[in-house]
Amino acid sequence: MTQIFAGLDSPIRKFRPFSLSHLLTVVAIVLVNAVLIAFRSRISGTTLDIVLRWSFAAVLILNEAGLGVWRARHGIWTFRDSLPFHLCGVSVILVAVMLPLKSYGIFELTYFWAVGGALQGLITPDVEGFGFPHWRYLTTFISHGLIVTANLYMIFVLGMRPTFLSLLKSIVVLNIYGVLALVFNGLTKSNYGFLCRKPEQATLYDILGAWPWYLLSLDGLAIVISFLVYAPFLIFR
Repeated sequence: MTQIFAGLDSPIRKFRPFSLSHLLTVVAIVLVNAVLIAFRSRISGTTLDIVLRWSFAAVLILNEAGLGVWRARHGIWTFRDSLPFHLCGVSVILVAVMLPLKSYGIFELTYFWAVGGALQGLITPDVEGFGFPHWRYLTTFISHGLIVTANLYMIFVLGMRPTFLSLLKSIVVLNIYGVLALVFNGLTKSNYGFLCRKPEQATLYDILGAWPWYLLSLDGLAIVISFLVYAPFLIFR
């Protein structure tokens, strides 16, 4: 048990992308979403809907707080890398507000970010080297998995649909976030959004070129992915 919450010297710090534990974790998240989608008609409009939305929101906040406590416990919490200012951290806060309020305005943003960002975070996670079942590993997959689940929940259970205007809004707000993150990073020597240097773990960033050119590649990729994840709603409208 102590190894699960150990610090940087943990023997569990040996994460391997696409290892059995990684693949099984992703499969578990897929199955959870499949069950929610399969039983969507039995959930919608019932007390269970309220319980699930509030529970998902609570888990997201507690999970984010738990990560901060773990960092503080091992003396590695710093304002330069531990604030929820990465895109997924921002998404956690937005989704935790979106679910209880059933906010369509937030859904318009987080749907595109969830598929483009959180989903990529499940495939190439930045877990700082920690593997299953370390706390750092678990918090990463809980947050990214629930961001995806929450947005699918809004679609299949609550019946919300993004529009082309939603797509444009998400791109504009995403670029505003990028500018603000770059300014904050410059003032504090941080790297939120990985906009000043790439993650140490192998991620999609590695094929986007060198800094600062990969910022343009990243923005272009975000636009392409946004159009791709909007396409099903355009086709099957």
